[in-house]
Amino acid sequence: QKKTNNQHEEKKSPFQIQWTPQGKSVAWMALGMAFHYLGYSLARPITVALFTSKSTGYPGSPGAFPFAMAFVSPVSLLLLLSYGNVLDKYGPRGALSRSTLGCALTVFLAAAGIELSQRTGATFWGIPATKFISGPLFVFRESYVQLLTSQYWSFMASVLTPNQSAKWFAPIAGLTSISSVVGGTAVSFLSGRLNLSGTLVCTAIALVISLVATGSAYSIAETHGFSPDRQETKRAKKVDKAEKDMEKHAGLVEKATKLFARVPVLRALFLEILASQGLATLLNVCFVASVGATIQDDNVRAGWVGNFYALINVFSMTLQFGVLPLLMQYIEPKDLWRMTPIISLGFTTFQ
Repeated sequence: QKKTNNQHEEKKSPFQIQWTPQGKSVAWMALGMAFHYLGYSLARPITVALFTSKSTGYPGSPGAFPFAMAFVSPVSLLLLLSYGNVLDKYGPRGALSRSTLGCALTVFLAAAGIELSQRTGATFWGIPATKFISGPLFVFRESYVQLLTSQYWSFMASVLTPNQSAKWFAPIAGLTSISSVVGGTAVSFLSGRLNLSGTLVCTAIALVISLVATGSAYSIAETHGFSPDRQETKRAKKVDKAEKDMEKHAGLVEKATKLFARVPVLRALFLEILASQGLATLLNVCFVASVGATIQDDNVRAGWVGNFYALINVFSMTLQFGVLPLLMQYIEPKDLWRMTPIISLGFTTFQ
C-alpha cells in the first residue's frame, strides 16, 4: 500500500503547479489581474464616450484629446512616485492593496460625481460640472492600468521559477485577454441599463474583487513563507551603503546615458518604443475624433468602442496563441520583428 502511495505521489502531472502553494497564490493573483482588466475594459470605452460627449466632454475642441494625452505620462510618473513611497512604508502587499483601493475609490467617486452633476445640472462658471470630471478621469484611466499591472506581474515573477514563468505566463496573459473581451462586449449591455456612470461603478466593483483575490494570493504566500514582503526585507539588508549613496547622487538621465552606451541594443529598443508610442498616440487621437464625430449617442458610442476593443483582444489572442507560434517555427524572431513596422505602415496608409 505504501509503495502504491509513493508511486502515486511521484507521478507528476503537467498541471501540478496549480496544486502547490506557489501555484495557488499565482492563480489567485492571475484572477485578480483578470478582474483588473475586466474593470479596465469597462472603463476605457466609458471614458472615451464621456470625453467625446456634447454634454460631458469636449467634442468641439480638436486639441482637447491631444492635450489630455500630454498629461498621461506626468500623471503616470506621479502615481509611480507615490507608489514608491507607499511601497517603502507598507511593503508590496500594502502597496498593492492601497493602490487598488485608491483606484477603485477614485473611479467610484468620479462615477458618483458625474451622475450627481447630470441629475442636478450643476455648472461652474457656466461650464457643466461633468466636464471637470470627464477630462481628469480620462487621464487617470490611461495612467492607473500599468501601475496595478506591474505589481501583479512582479508578484508572480518573484514566486515562480524562470521555467515555471515561461510555462505559465502565456496562459495568464490569455486569461487577461479573455476578461478584456468579456468586459468590452458587456459595455453595450450595461450602459443601456445602468447608464455610463453606473457602468463605471462596475469598474470599481471589479477592482474590489481584484483586491480580494490578490489578498488571498499574499495570504497563501505569507502562510508558506515565500511572500515577496520577506524577500524584499532580505534584499534590503544586503544593500551596501556605498550603493545607496551612489543611487542617491546619480541622476536618472546619467544612468540611462551610461546604460545605453554600454548596451546599444537597449538604446535601439528605447527609440523604437518612442516611435511606436508616438504612432499609437496619433492613431488614438484620430480614432477618438472620428468616433466622436460619427456616433452621437453616448451609450451607443460607449458600446461600439467596447466591442471594438474586445475585437482587438480577440485578434491579439489569435495572434499570440495561434498565428505567432506557428510562424516562429518557420521565421526567425528577428525577421518577424522587422516585419512588424512594415505591417503597421501598410495598415496606416489606408487611414
